Amino acid sequence: MISVITGDIVHSRSLKNPSIWIEPLKKLLAEWGECPKDWDIYRGDSFQLRLHDPANTFEVAVRIKAHLKAFANVNVRIAVGIGEQNYHAERVTEANGTAFIYSGELYEKFKNNQLTLAIKTPWIEFDEELNLYFRLVLLTMDNWTQAIAEIVCLLIQNKQDGQEKIATHLHITQASVSARIKRSHWNLIEQVDDIYRKKLHARLN
Repeated sequence: MISVITGDIVHSRSLKNPSIWIEPLKKLLAEWGECPKDWDIYRGDSFQLRLHDPANTFEVAVRIKAHLKAFANVNVRIAVGIGEQNYHAERVTEANGTAFIYSGELYEKFKNNQLTLAIKTPWIEFDEELNLYFRLVLLTMDNWTQAIAEIVCLLIQNKQDGQEKIATHLHITQASVSARIKRSHWNLIEQVDDIYRKKLHARLN
């Protein structure tokens, strides 16, 4: 089983300079593999990423949303598919399997609603429960400021760092770091990630 993320930039046509999000996105996606085998950017504002470990998918999705908000002040839609890959290609966008089909089908549905993060798997009950959790955390994530998104990026990248170290890195006070973490609802996001991992593990084992 693998996971596939298909996404795009919200209101990309209104952006005068696409490089403000393309370069940060390329740099981030490169952490999870090679282009175009593992990830690719296509159609001007869309991207696809294959992850070999589905357990990390929610955290990766959160990091992509936070990264693009922090560095480019843009929001992103993310459709997650978990399943199999039965056709390998040189470009990830040309590969196939249930993971790609689920992600693509979900991505197409985004055009008709306001969701910016959802998941589709072989397990209907799993999808129903996790998508409810995702909708709840999106109330926060879709409204992050750049400053709050930056904090989330650092929390994910440097999990061992305390608030003092983050404050030093950002040249702000520890009190400001604490306030931004609280406004990000980081504890809720961590809880959803934990639930996601546990329920996925139960399905895969």
